[in-house]
Amino acid sequence: MPRGRTTPRPAQPKPEDVIEWREPPAKGNADGLSWSSVLTPLLKKQGQWAMIRDFDTPEKAASAQSNLAARRVSIPQPEHDWSFASRGIELFACYHGRMTGAEKPPPKKRPAASANGKTAASKSKTKTAGSGKAKTTSSKTKTSTSKTKGRTSGRSVR
Repeated sequence: MPRGRTTPRPAQPKPEDVIEWREPPAKGNADGLSWSSVLTPLLKKQGQWAMIRDFDTPEKAASAQSNLAARRVSIPQPEHDWSFASRGIELFACYHGRMTGAEKPPPKKRPAASANGKTAASKSKTKTAGSGKAKTTSSKTKTSTSKTKGRTSGRSVR
């Protein structure tokens, strides 16, 4: 018996046989509609909930709900007040209208930088425990100082 392969290998497909030349489909959900076009009719029925889509799985419905609520997809009037909810495989939406000043969430604040370029969160802080021990912490190393029988010892803790 000859050693090695006794049957010929199948021919590898050529790149020309694998490539399909066509334009990509338009952006949007599986129905071919953008979220903006699906949600636009809700602008005329302010305060009313509508079932806007059903999915194959509850996880896909929950993912779409999360993306809509976080405005990771394009929706009409994104600065206005919207609610989105998934129940099983169904996705619901409700347009509430413009947000008033009291309803607007406060803008997200970044930590303020100090003169040396570090944020307030990375500055050293000293804490005093009830037992008379003082601990100094920083963002890179921790230094512990405690009183032991009249002596003060310092050690670096990583």
